[in-house]
Amino acid sequence: GALLKEVQLVGDRLQFSKLAGDGPDEGWISTRLKSKVLAVRAMPDDLDSGRRIEDSAVHRPAMTFFAISDVHVERRENMKWLESLPKFDRSTLLVAGDLGVSLRQVEQALRGFKAKFDHVFYCYGNHETWARPQNKEDQMAYSYQDSF
Repeated sequence: GALLKEVQLVGDRLQFSKLAGDGPDEGWISTRLKSKVLAVRAMPDDLDSGRRIEDSAVHRPAMTFFAISDVHVERRENMKWLESLPKFDRSTLLVAGDLGVSLRQVEQALRGFKAKFDHVFYCYGNHETWARPQNKEDQMAYSYQDSF
């Protein structure tokens, strides 16, 4: 999403300049598509009180979401990539499976992601369903076959 400044409105077409958020710095958009409203007039409270956009909370998202799959940390270069990620503030990561081929690799990857993101949600993939215990710790975790 973005906060836009209205340059001109012609019917349902808005010429804008971007104040904050994602997308192009200027251009035209449709404000509606059939009966669906795509853009609404709004003034964030802190801007309405005269605050500058650069000092506004509008400039910082409350939460940023990321999604990834098929990391395959059994490949050393992929684990090194994960370890090299910076810490992402106000972040949530959705991990959609295929982290590794052993329970230990999956655990290492999830711990690695948790160190980089505030929230991590995980859904196992087909490679995890093939994972088999490789040591005593894995055997203990594997004994709960309804959980992973």
